[in-house]
Amino acid sequence: MQRGVIALWLSLVIVCHCREMAAQTKLPVEPSEMSDVKATIDPPFTVKGGHPVPPPRPVSTPDPQIPKDSVKGTVLIKCVVGTDGQVHDPSIMKSLSPQNDASALEAVKSWRFFPTKRDGKVVAVRTTLAVVF
Repeated sequence: MQRGVIALWLSLVIVCHCREMAAQTKLPVEPSEMSDVKATIDPPFTVKGGHPVPPPRPVSTPDPQIPKDSVKGTVLIKCVVGTDGQVHDPSIMKSLSPQNDASALEAVKSWRFFPTKRDGKVVAVRTTLAVVF
């Protein structure tokens, strides 16, 4: 009986902790913030084989530095999220201004993600990130 109560209590603690972590997870961009984007965004796919996968889940997405002469809008960046969860080879897909673009590139270099898995193995993913100013 006591083991059953402890197991139930432990299950509740784990569920509550997971819900709390999910609520604290900040996505790189909310869809409502991308109203100015008029570009087609390809779904994420694996670097090797080109298989579709779910988008990488963010761990840390620090906000970009706002340039002095910033323009409001969204910069789209194509990149690879590696097996280490870091952003590799970022390049501008949709520009906003040279200042905003530079700030967005600098910001995504510090973003971290949970590595994406396919068939139980960690894979590098080619994806598009959005940075909103």
